[in-house]
Amino acid sequence: MLVATQPAPVQRTACLQLRRALWDQLPQLQSPLRAKVEDDVVEWRAQRALPDTDDDRTIAFAVRDSLGLLGWAPWWEYRHRDDVFHFQVVRPGKRYQMHLSTDGSLQVEEYRLGIWPVVNQLHALMSLPNSEFMSWRGAFTELTFWVVLLSAGSGVYLWTRRSAERRIGWILLGVTTATLLLMGYIYVIG
Repeated sequence: MLVATQPAPVQRTACLQLRRALWDQLPQLQSPLRAKVEDDVVEWRAQRALPDTDDDRTIAFAVRDSLGLLGWAPWWEYRHRDDVFHFQVVRPGKRYQMHLSTDGSLQVEEYRLGIWPVVNQLHALMSLPNSEFMSWRGAFTELTFWVVLLSAGSGVYLWTRRSAERRIGWILLGVTTATLLLMGYIYVIG
């Protein structure tokens, strides 16, 4: 007679946890521009006084500001159905789906996004509405861009002045050009 036994539980090490976290992100690696919604959705309700206007943008911004949320309220997500105004507030890492009824009751669904959508959304981000810290990001990004550009330019200038390093310099310049051409090909062709 055979007796089925349970296997001993495997103790999770940091390496296994890291591998599991990376494995969970694999679907996003295939299309990093698509935001993946995680399974954990937080829902909550609130009561808000409606502004005395019919402008959807003003209402969405007023609700966002009254809740103290950071982010944009994109106009293309505004919908009216059954006396309920539906809109979103989006920021890197989170998306809030808002459902505001005419009596001022508000239902919010908070979605947490994965790591790759956060990285994608931080590219070329100059500021974030209602955020004091992220308003400095635009200046920091601009400064960093010019430092990197001037460093590369001065590096090329100094490289042309040293004859001993010319061979490795041409190799690096060729590899860099090939990399940029490959990135352009992937961007254009897909």
